[in-house]
Amino acid sequence: MTTGDFEIGWLDVGFKESDQELYQHLIKKESKTPFSGMMMSEVFIYSMALGYKDGKRIKFEKGEKRMPNMPPNAFTSEMRWLMRAISITENEDLEHIVDHNKVIQIAEEYANRGMQIIRELDLKSSTEYERDAVYESHLKQNMNDS
Repeated sequence: MTTGDFEIGWLDVGFKESDQELYQHLIKKESKTPFSGMMMSEVFIYSMALGYKDGKRIKFEKGEKRMPNMPPNAFTSEMRWLMRAISITENEDLEHIVDHNKVIQIAEEYANRGMQIIRELDLKSSTEYERDAVYESHLKQNMNDS
């Protein structure tokens, strides 16, 4: 099996419908967030890593709409391997490396938690300057905890 074979059948990645507005706000160039000008997939990967670091996954609630609006080509090979690595670590099972549904489900659940953290950080700040300081402080704290 070649590396390219792992990419065949990769599915759209999504997030909670309730997070759509936040994702869009974060990536706007005029938003003045640390994510300004980034792709939605980059914010997704950051939030997934943040949720993983926090050790919590948030499943989609029954009846809650999943927005599968990040197509496979929105993610680099490296991003996909990061999702796979988290899935393997989570399940301690190498079989998950080829189960795209399971890999994406786990990534989405960690990203859901990460977006919850980002929302909390966003609410803690009232100005753009304060927002940058809050994000930076949280990032430094998490790096020191590693």
